[in-house]
Amino acid sequence: MYLKNIEKIDFRLNIKNCFKYNSVSFSVNFMFFIMYLFGFSNAFEYGEKYMIAITFATLVTDMQWDITDPVKTVAKVDIVKKKFDYNEHFTNALKLYSLLILSVILMSLVAYPFYKPDLKIASIFVSLHILDFMLGPFIEIKTCFLQLEDSAFKMTLNMIIAYIIRTSISFVPTPFCTIIGQMCSTTYELICTKINFRKYENKSKQKSSLVDLS
Repeated sequence: MYLKNIEKIDFRLNIKNCFKYNSVSFSVNFMFFIMYLFGFSNAFEYGEKYMIAITFATLVTDMQWDITDPVKTVAKVDIVKKKFDYNEHFTNALKLYSLLILSVILMSLVAYPFYKPDLKIASIFVSLHILDFMLGPFIEIKTCFLQLEDSAFKMTLNMIIAYIIRTSISFVPTPFCTIIGQMCSTTYELICTKINFRKYENKSKQKSSLVDLS
């Protein structure tokens, strides 16, 4: 009796859509593994004070980076539903990232007496993480939009190149290799995303003009 009332589940695996929606995330996760595997081992060779400072900076920022994922998820959902409003999503992203920056500062103040890292070294790492948070909204929303509406392959390729740069710099013989690589990667993403978004806007305007002429 109960078995008759169970509806059949229509399960389909669409490889094309899987790549379209998740290719950037898959690429980033893989490159993160390589980067941290070699980057941290390189930085830790410079002694205890750098190890403590890096661990401290990671402690007060790592959770916040995970919290940024919903920004991309909500943007992708609205894009698929054709309800995407760039200004609205950008404003919401700014609010979230601002709260995350405040939480990083608060956690740094609370955790500092317990870890007691070198103030100068820890300040460099934490400050650059905060700068990266500030740039986040200008990258994430545009990346999601271009990934779904323009070219998933192009955005994935840009992301792979950015993380190749970041991973390569993690081999540079300096205790700041990981954070330098992170900022170089972010700068590359910011420039490429801005260029690609402008190209998409120009292409859309051209299409609209052709439609009006016809």
